[in-house]
Order: sequence, then C-alpha cells, then structure tokens
Amino acid sequence: MCHVPMKVLRKIPMFQNLNKNVVFALNNCEVCPLARQTRLPFPHSMSRSTSSFQLLHIDVWGPYKWETFDGMRYFLTIVDDHTRWTWFFLMRLKSDVLMLLKNFFNEVETQFGKKVQRLRSDNGGEFYSHACTELFQHYGIVHESSCPYTPQQNGVVERRHRHILETARAVKFQSGLPSRFWGLCIEAAVYILNRIPSTVLNGRSPFQLLYNKLPSLLHLRVIGCLCFATTLIQKDKFSPRAVRAVLVGYSSHQKGYKLYDLENKSFFVSRDVVFMETIFPFQNDLQNDKEDVSTTNHFSYDDLVTFIPISLRDEPVIAPLGSPSMEGSQENDVSDPIPAIVNVNENNAANIRRSARGSRPPIWHKDFVLQTGSKKCLHSIANHVDYTGLSSKYQSFVANFSTETEPASYSEAASDARWQHAMKCEVQALEDNNTWKIVSLPQGKKAIGCRWVYKIK
Repeated sequence: MCHVPMKVLRKIPMFQNLNKNVVFALNNCEVCPLARQTRLPFPHSMSRSTSSFQLLHIDVWGPYKWETFDGMRYFLTIVDDHTRWTWFFLMRLKSDVLMLLKNFFNEVETQFGKKVQRLRSDNGGEFYSHACTELFQHYGIVHESSCPYTPQQNGVVERRHRHILETARAVKFQSGLPSRFWGLCIEAAVYILNRIPSTVLNGRSPFQLLYNKLPSLLHLRVIGCLCFATTLIQKDKFSPRAVRAVLVGYSSHQKGYKLYDLENKSFFVSRDVVFMETIFPFQNDLQNDKEDVSTTNHFSYDDLVTFIPISLRDEPVIAPLGSPSMEGSQENDVSDPIPAIVNVNENNAANIRRSARGSRPPIWHKDFVLQTGSKKCLHSIANHVDYTGLSSKYQSFVANFSTETEPASYSEAASDARWQHAMKCEVQALEDNNTWKIVSLPQGKKAIGCRWVYKIK
C-alpha cells in the first residue's frame, strides 16, 4: 500500500479489523519516517524572566549592500527578555561583536547595578570565538544557543528584527531618505519601539518596565521632515538666522535632535529647531533624480541648437539633417547628403525644434562641488568644436570649415614655425619646473620612449 498512513488504512473496509501485532508493526515502520517526517511544532514558551538582565537575546543582522556614512554594514541587536527593551549597535564587521558586548556588560553594571546572567543566541561564529567564550566566562554569563538551523528557538530577537525592519522601512519610504541613511532609519525605529506600548507587555512599554516610569513622547517628530535649526553664530546682520536641515533621529548623549544639514552635507545636533512635518526634501529630490535620469540619457542633435547664446544668433549655425533649409539647396561639395548652413534670423529657423524641458541636476550632484549648469555656449562654434557629439558625416562637414590642421608627426610640425615655437615653450616650461633629472641609464635597461602629441587648443 506504498506506506500510506495508518489513519488512512483504517478507512478502507478490509483494513478496519487488523490484528494488534499488525497495527504495532505498521506504527513502527522504519520507512515511513524516512519518507514523510517533518519538523515538530514549536510550542509557545510559557517561561518569562522575572527581572531585567536575567536573560538577553542577541543576534547579528547583515551585511547590507549599502554602507552607512561611516562604513557600517551590520548591526547587533540585544533584547531583554523581561522588559523587551532593545539595544542596537551598528558594526563594520562581525568581529566587532566582542568589543561591543564587553562595553555593554560594563555599562549594565554601572547604569543599572546588575549583572547579565544568561545570553541566548544562534550558532553564529561571532558568538563562539575563543575570545567571546573567555569574555562570557570572565563575567560568569551562561551562553545558551539554539539548535542548528532552528532560529525559532531564538524567536524573541528574530521577531524583534522583523518589527524593527518593518518600522525602518516605513520611515524610509515616507521620508525618501537615501539608502545610505538606513542605519539612521534603524536607530529611529528602535528609539520609537522602546517607547510605545506592547501587547506582549500587557499594554506597557519597554521604557516603563526598565525605568519604572512612563516615557515622554512630546518631543517626537516625523523622521525625514524639513526643519530649520537656529544659527547660533551670525556672520553679519543680514546673514540667515537658520539653516535648512532634515530630522534623522534623536541624540542619545545630548538633549537635542540629530539633524542633517542640506547645504553642508553634514550631521549635527541642535535643540533650537522648527519643524515642517509635512515636507520631505529627500522625497522630492529622489523623485526629481529619477526624472532626470530618465530624461537626460537621450541625446539628439536638436539639443545642440538650444545651447547657442543670444549673442551668437547672428552667426551661422548647423541645422539638422532634413530641416526645411535643405529643400532649397541645389548642389553639395560631397557626395553624401550633409546639413546646410542657415541663419537663425531667417523664418525657417522657427521650425527648428527646441526642448522646453527644464533641466534639474540629480541629487547625487549635491555630494560634489559643481559648476552651475547653463545653456549658454562658452565658445563660438567657429572657434571651438567638440567632435565627440557628432556623427561621422557631421565631423567631415565641420572639418571643412577649419583652416588649421594638427600635425600628425614631428617632421610635419617642425616644418611650421608656429609649432616650433610651441615646442620650445613646452620644453622650456618643463625645464623651469624641474620636471626631470638627467641620470645614467642602468645597465641592461631600456629607456621609456616618448613622442610629441599635437593638439589645437
């Protein structure tokens, strides 16, 4: 019967009155467990610690693909079994766990006058190193671990991780903070979760159980919103009295808000802050960034025409292939069709398509100092030509307007007095700057060759 379960066999009439020995043999079949055995259910744990720091649940999350501003990719989470208070530490490497735990044990003894009794973790190697084992023995801590591939036995911190990440994602999606701010989103989520009521704690908060008092929530604001921090040092009477910033968290060492300066791209703490909790600067910038990427990747020759300054509109410009001005041309100097030279003052120039889209620099440009974008050409096309944006036919066409050519060899340059003078000036500049020092060539070595490169600037 292909080892069908006993409860199924009993539904068949011919197997309803089986001998007890047969039933015993069927219930103790060695093949059935090999074929269909699954994991046993995980009953809900009924035991709870009666005071803080009797049992701590710890785990490491990461690595995340994005580093924070200070190079962090992991974080260590510690959850107290009794109060459900959560401690959170960013890390560069998993090996940082040792130093963080040592500092944490010392802080618990100093701040709460208690000692950690038990730690429960998974089988991560960072908790089973020789140094970690010695640390636990030094503080008299019993280290418990879950069975292999059984994170359910460390479910308190695993569930906490899920809750933290859910809250952090909500913060990031609402505020539009860039991915490198993920550590600040996690920090803000932990700060909030420690201060809100929990059903596990019968409507009380971790803060209330740990500190025996209700937490104050009056200072909480929307993470990622626009704010203005008062400038404490004024340069003059007409300098701004505040700076634009974004709220990214709450300081744990100062009575102030942790802010990100939108102009200087730096973090600072301030207590004198005015918030605009419905405006999210990064959300708008990220939207604009996506628009810029999608609209600036396409290049057309028509866009070149819009960059001609007003002062040059009396000069001839190159019209696109197939423009109305081509209809009146009768002969060309080259066999392939080439664009004609037209004057923008003619009526036909009105038919040239110009982009009406306003350009907006993407947000990642704000991390660098850039020149202000302008659509005005800095050089006349008669004096400055960049061939890289033109097709081969246009390059041939534009090259016909240039009366100067670049020498292809030294002998060709030496025959022109202007290039001779340019080479002398270049060599003199190198000698004045002590660019080289003449030494004897080592035996068996060959000198590196060099050659002149001639470019019209």
